[in-house]
Order: sequence, then structure tokens, then C-alpha cells
Amino acid sequence: MKKRLIGLSVAASLALVLGACQEKEKETVTDEPDVTVDSEEETVKEEEASSFVSFQLDPVLSEELDASLYHISEMRGYGIVKQDEEGSYIYIGSGVKETGGHTLEVEKAELNDGHMTITVSEIEPGEDEVVTEALTYPHHMVFVEDEFESLEVVSVDGEAFEDINREESEAE
Repeated sequence: MKKRLIGLSVAASLALVLGACQEKEKETVTDEPDVTVDSEEETVKEEEASSFVSFQLDPVLSEELDASLYHISEMRGYGIVKQDEEGSYIYIGSGVKETGGHTLEVEKAELNDGHMTITVSEIEPGEDEVVTEALTYPHHMVFVEDEFESLEVVSVDGEAFEDINREESEAE
């Protein structure tokens, strides 16, 4: 009888834990306007009409696009990897880092008069944080459906990322 009771309580606990893990979570990405991220699909959605645009983080890529990331992941900067009638795939990377614990977060994308500005945060590990001792390449692929004429990527501190598609960048 005790074994049966213990087995039922373990099964009930498992059901509660698994059910809680499947719930969708929403988190706020920026303060103005209210923008939320659906952590299951990683798609940012607008709640107010403004110059903010919707974008998708790390979409499923074709083998060809995925292979191109390998060649540019060591570079710090951004570049349009593919652009067609569906939208633009934009690589944004922090370059090679000596340890784990570094992250790159896309804060927002804004479109004003044909000019797209994507703002990112580069986060370093804390001094006392235990990190992996391995080379890492913090980056994101951002998919934007909106059309734009020019593009820039800046940090929240206002530092401009370099366009890795420019010829001067490739020659360095």
C-alpha cells in the first residue's frame, strides 16, 4: 500500500513539473514601447504602432546559410547574409571570445525613412562568474521582413558595429 501511495505521489509530481515546463513564458525586452518575446518562437512582436519593427531571432537556416556562419563567426560586426522578397537575414556577432559567459542580445530594431537600426547589448561574464575555458562566438541571425535601404547595428552604448560585407572589412 505504501509503495502504491509513493508511486502515485511521484507520478503526480512529475505531471505537475512537466506541465509547468510546457507553459509559454513572456519576458519584456524593452521599456518603450512594450515589446515582448515569446521564448518558444523567439519572435518579437509590437504592441504599439511605431518605428519599431518585428524581427525573428535565430530562424531555422538552410544548410548554405548555416555554412556561411562558420566563416564569419570570428568577426565582430554585422552583415546581410541573404536578402530576397521574403525579407533579410542579418548576421550580428561579437567575434571570438576567450571564454564562455559572453552573450549578445538584440534589444530592438527600428525603421526610420528607409534606415534600419538594430540595437544590441554585449554582456561579459562577471569577475567572480565561473565560465567555460573555451573559445566562444556570441552571435545571432536576425530575420526582418520589412524592407530597408540602409542598415546599421549599434550597441546600447552607441558604438557602431562594422559592416563585414564592406570590402575594407574583408581585406583586414
